[in-house]
Amino acid sequence: MKKAARFHVFFMLATVAMLLISSCNETRRTTRTDTMADSLMEAVSRARHYEQLLQLADSFEVSHDLSAVRANYWRGYTYYHLRQTRTAEIYWEKVLAADVRDDDADFIYYATSASRLANLLMMKGDYESTLKVALPVTLEMEVAGRDTLSDYANLLTAIGGCQLNTGNTKDAAKSYEKSYQHMQQALVNDKTGTAYKGGVIGMIKITDSYLKVQQYDEAWKWLDRFEELLNSYEQHPKASKDFIDKERARLYFYRATAQQGLGYPKEAAKAYKAALATNYAKTGDGQIEATTYLMAAKRWSEAANNFRILDQQHGKYNMNWSLDHIQRYLLPKYRANLGAHRRDTAIA
Repeated sequence: MKKAARFHVFFMLATVAMLLISSCNETRRTTRTDTMADSLMEAVSRARHYEQLLQLADSFEVSHDLSAVRANYWRGYTYYHLRQTRTAEIYWEKVLAADVRDDDADFIYYATSASRLANLLMMKGDYESTLKVALPVTLEMEVAGRDTLSDYANLLTAIGGCQLNTGNTKDAAKSYEKSYQHMQQALVNDKTGTAYKGGVIGMIKITDSYLKVQQYDEAWKWLDRFEELLNSYEQHPKASKDFIDKERARLYFYRATAQQGLGYPKEAAKAYKAALATNYAKTGDGQIEATTYLMAAKRWSEAANNFRILDQQHGKYNMNWSLDHIQRYLLPKYRANLGAHRRDTAIA
């Protein structure tokens, strides 16, 4: 029965993909079979059937319904969502080693692979490797006139993050500003809301980077842009309520942290209270994100209470305790418990 149920789900996904194809009028430099395979992969990915994604990538590559570039992109995508990030890196690196200059459709997957890989390396704090991925691809996109793709702005954001974290603040500001201008251009004809969501995520990355290096004035500037973009997205006919709730919570968390850093503790406390009114603030991820403000405000007991869920979150995402994760989560947890005079927990 389980096999039959899985087949039924898979068949329904395939049917949805075929309907998507029949209504698509976009001209692409691929065959109809390629378009059908791409749409099916998209449908299965949205349903989070990762085992089927790997099977389809293998099958479609053998049948030539997917190019090696697209098959490897989907393998990287799948392993990333399975939290096997090193394997994801390997497949995206294979995509970047391919020659896609004469294939517009493959180039889109090439750019997205570069964007995803750069952000993954950036999260690990591997700034040198991030730049080795992002710089040549952005240059290639500019030369080829493909810098209108949304991944171009994402790569600029990654470059800016590397520059900021290595003390090159002026170039970081230029990269971020250039990224923002390209995000704005992408909004003009955004009918699905995808560009708005991508822009909001870009604002989050930039704001978070400035907060981490305690450049609160710069963070405040980007928070205003973040809020403006989120408000605009909220008016979009296809806006996601869950996305808005989550990013609204982050907006308030960030405002609280920035205001605390700028010397406005009362305003910071109000922003934090507003964040707590969202659904996202009640989730495990939200509680961990809240600790950044709580630590800045020296609300040690509240921060220590929130950190209790860290082990559960660690297991949920099947994360390894890398040096980056130790620095980002375990050290603050230690400091919070020490500040709350919970010596035994701090020592543990």
